[in-house]
Amino acid sequence: MVAQFALGRLGFTVLLLSPRLSPAAVSNLLQQTRCQDLVHSEALLVKAQAVATLHGPLRAAALFTDYRSGPVPELAIDLDLDFETHTSCNILHSSGSTGFPKPIRNVHESFIYNAKNHFDMRGFITLPLYHNHGMSSFYRALYAGKVLYIYEPNVPLSERKLTAVLRHLGSELQIFYGVPYALKLLATAQGIELLKRFEIVMFGGSACPDALGELLVNRGVSLVSHYGATEVGQLMTSFREAGDKEWNWLRPPAALLPYLQWRPRGDALEAVIADGWKSKVTSNQPDGSYATRDLFVRHPTKNDRFKYVGRLDDWLVLVNGEKLNPVQFEQTVQSDPRVAEAVVFGAGQPAAGLMIVPTRDHEALSEDEFLELVRPTIDAANAQAEAHAQIAPEHIRVLAPDAIVDCPKTDKGTVIRAAFYKKFEPLIHAVYEDAQATSGGSHELAEGEMRPWLRNLLLEVTKATPVDAVRFTDDTDFFTLGLDSLGAYRVFSRIVKALDLGGRAAEVPGNVCFEYPNLRALGSYLSALGRGETYRKGSELEEMQALIDAYGTFAARPVESAGAPRVVLLTGATGSLGAHLLHQLLQVPGVEKVYCLNRGSNPQARTRESLELRGLDATLERVESFSADLTRPDFGVDPELLRGVNLVIHNAWSVNFNLGVASFDGQVQGLRHLLDFGFEVGARCFFVSSVSAAARSAPVVPEQHLNRLTDAQEMGYARSKLVGERLCQRAHEAGLDARVLRVGQIVGDTRRGQWNATEAIPLIIRSAVSIGALPALNDKLTWMPIDLVAQTVVDICQTSERHDVYHVVNPRALDWSAELLPMLASAGLKFEAVSPRTWLERLAHGNPDPAVNPTIKLLDFFKAKYTKPRTGPGVFYETCVTERVSDTLRAVSAPDADLVRKMVEYWTTEAWK
Repeated sequence: MVAQFALGRLGFTVLLLSPRLSPAAVSNLLQQTRCQDLVHSEALLVKAQAVATLHGPLRAAALFTDYRSGPVPELAIDLDLDFETHTSCNILHSSGSTGFPKPIRNVHESFIYNAKNHFDMRGFITLPLYHNHGMSSFYRALYAGKVLYIYEPNVPLSERKLTAVLRHLGSELQIFYGVPYALKLLATAQGIELLKRFEIVMFGGSACPDALGELLVNRGVSLVSHYGATEVGQLMTSFREAGDKEWNWLRPPAALLPYLQWRPRGDALEAVIADGWKSKVTSNQPDGSYATRDLFVRHPTKNDRFKYVGRLDDWLVLVNGEKLNPVQFEQTVQSDPRVAEAVVFGAGQPAAGLMIVPTRDHEALSEDEFLELVRPTIDAANAQAEAHAQIAPEHIRVLAPDAIVDCPKTDKGTVIRAAFYKKFEPLIHAVYEDAQATSGGSHELAEGEMRPWLRNLLLEVTKATPVDAVRFTDDTDFFTLGLDSLGAYRVFSRIVKALDLGGRAAEVPGNVCFEYPNLRALGSYLSALGRGETYRKGSELEEMQALIDAYGTFAARPVESAGAPRVVLLTGATGSLGAHLLHQLLQVPGVEKVYCLNRGSNPQARTRESLELRGLDATLERVESFSADLTRPDFGVDPELLRGVNLVIHNAWSVNFNLGVASFDGQVQGLRHLLDFGFEVGARCFFVSSVSAAARSAPVVPEQHLNRLTDAQEMGYARSKLVGERLCQRAHEAGLDARVLRVGQIVGDTRRGQWNATEAIPLIIRSAVSIGALPALNDKLTWMPIDLVAQTVVDICQTSERHDVYHVVNPRALDWSAELLPMLASAGLKFEAVSPRTWLERLAHGNPDPAVNPTIKLLDFFKAKYTKPRTGPGVFYETCVTERVSDTLRAVSAPDADLVRKMVEYWTTEAWK
């Protein structure tokens, strides 16, 4: 610290380097900051020499240590105070958890502003001073003129050393600064008594496990969470009134609120700090704001409190596209005193896995013995996790205690995730190879035993409630029971590992639950397989007709005209199109109220966050949201709360291209209940369908109902949409004003170009970055920006003209190869245009990690779509009727270079980071 102040007084800007950095990382930082002078301790001489070898010419000097007896030359230094105020006082660096660390400059004025926010207390700190949290704590103590005791950075943290120091310093200390790891070490009877002496025990750097925090707070420790970042300074703490035990809920101070923005990221929120916040020293967004990549959840009842849950970089994407944040799971497992480290893995895999490092006093136990000991802790972590994030026993491995030394970590003690995955890559691959082995088991089941065995397996995997178990019949669709793609994988894995299928286990497809989605079908298939026979299930067309027969019979009862939209019932408002529909409906002068039916808890908050995510006006005075279940005739909502509805827009539908049509039973049932509701209240009903429901009907598709079930594209999603259209047709014939909106390909909005990067077409375009190539497709694109799609739908909903089917499709087309590819190149993407077959080959041989090359997740889908050359013209959808009633559609143009530029800018600055 003396050297830093001395160099600063001489007018230098000091780059502070962590001694844990590799020579390559140090060299990279020196190059980025154009630094040519290196001051080091004697202990780091070898590393300094290695840096010089990599970096080239470098002036290096050993750190002077004996400041008290050294010379004190008289220096006449004339610095420009105005200039120095706005220049860098030091340069810190990021942790380097996702690559080389990045330099972060602190400006004198901002750093002093940050230091002013001190606690005026004598303190003890375990944080390193070459990172911002430790450095800021030191400067705050200096600004306040208070003593700060610093834990020796070269001595490893241990419970014995920490308690010895705290006993020695005694009551002199008022505030404790540390990382959660230090708190875990002190979570002993003796350590807790010492922590209770502090007025404040403050932690930061990473999230504290809930179990650890609850233990400390309930035992009387004054625990406070602190959140900040090197780039933006201190932001939030959990300081609270006496008696308030919500230690892990951060409260933004009033001064921060004008600069604090929340960007929805799945079920979490990313903190974004707007330009103008005095402690902000850098920006990473076009508008000058700083997106922290730190994720939070909002308090369920107190909107001004937020809980830190991890980094955006922490998120893992499974092969099916499901995302999970492993931090909470890891923290729960690490709270077990027998666990030294826990790391969740699974990027690009069908399910998540877990590596556990036990403490040294458990090294004599076998893997099975150790797992039996920590089983309650793992069960607790699974109970807290979402279904797709739960971890099965076959995906858990226990490492030797010595592996803790091999775990790559930051100075804050958190595992560097990417480096860990690389180091243990062979073991991670072996976990999945073992789990997916299809040699078959030894469990023989008689004909009458198969369905009960499968029933118990499904109840276990889905964690069905007793009520669900009673309703679970041989014909219940697995996915209405709550089975998801991860659960389907687990069922498949158990089947091929446990059952004796006569040596034919390898024939069982991984999507067997999608192919045979109820006990009757799955049991019959597996029994036939074991007997060496072939099982024939009903065709998809037969299942379509069964759904129509089950839900498509309406009693004739003419409904009077509903008139212009006044009170609207909208489903799907938490999705992209739904959010834009809600925004457009609120622009209609005659609309008095919009009711949104959402799934899950906090329905109004989810509606608000959906609008905020898309940058839409979040004024919700005329909006009321309800938690709803469309499979219930009353939606689970008091009918009195929905009085006055005269327009229903059903936009919610499961988008899962793996499911067969039978698995959309719940979606079709929900549509039926909405149509029944329309009959009861006299509302006009609009069903948002898809052009895929008519993709095989004719080269030119008219704006009318279709006669053949074969008209839909050959996948369950498209076929279910056609079933929905048929229900609307029958309701219309019975007297309800029920209409169908066939929507084409939706793209980014005209203002921001925001288009979900996980959809198929954005994933294709993403390959320009990951493999440097794009396919030269023979496609005519009738793309339409999402805000114009929503406006067109709202136009149609206001017309008094009655028509059965509308095509919300851009009448003007764009050629993929001749027009779109040059636009993408002009927008800044660098790629080679190649044939679809060459593109598929390059994709298949590209980086197999979906985190780096996410397009590879849909490789099989793209192979099926582009391997065979297309013959004949594409399908054209008539839009004459829709253009007649919608000024928006009549005026829309083909996607242009400006729209493409906005979409590319959105992907490259936000979605692909």
